[in-house]
Amino acid sequence: DFALSVYAYDSNNVYVYISGGTTGTDSLDDVQYAKINLTNGTLGSWQTTTSLTKISYYHQMLSNNGYLYTLGGFDGVDVYDTVEYATINSDGSIGDWNATTSFTTARATFGAAINNGYMYIVAGDDWNDAVSDVQYAPITPDGTVGSWLATEPLSYKAAQETVNVNNGYIYEFGGWDYEGDVANNSYTTFNPDG
Repeated sequence: DFALSVYAYDSNNVYVYISGGTTGTDSLDDVQYAKINLTNGTLGSWQTTTSLTKISYYHQMLSNNGYLYTLGGFDGVDVYDTVEYATINSDGSIGDWNATTSFTTARATFGAAINNGYMYIVAGDDWNDAVSDVQYAPITPDGTVGSWLATEPLSYKAAQETVNVNNGYIYEFGGWDYEGDVANNSYTTFNPDG
């Protein structure tokens, strides 16, 4: 398992990024990227760039306004509550990773999204149980993230779920709750204050 993110920095150059993960026996901290050919959707060759500050899998990666973010995750022993960010360079490589505000409950296998200047984490696994809480934080122009706040939780626990954002709504699909697969899907609107 590794984290995946796509970032477009202008109308002619789009890159896809993967980070961390596990081979089943080895845990990884590398970050790789490839350019997407916009005429046919193929990928260019994969290149390495600045590694994560620690091994991590079951984490999330997001991109926003010229920055790449890595959130949470697991290293085989500990679950993380950390958020780090790096500048995306014009050639697709990234700068050094910097720590910013951690969320309040460590987790892995969670959903994450960005909407209208806010970053969201949805449910996930604290490695004792699936959780239902949802947190959000404002993203500042310098790439840092402000304080994380709780908002309306899911009505059920879910880990390994998928989250997506579209047209003022955030959607959560499926997942696992330590007792079996979660068949629930839900959505809600964003309020102007996040």
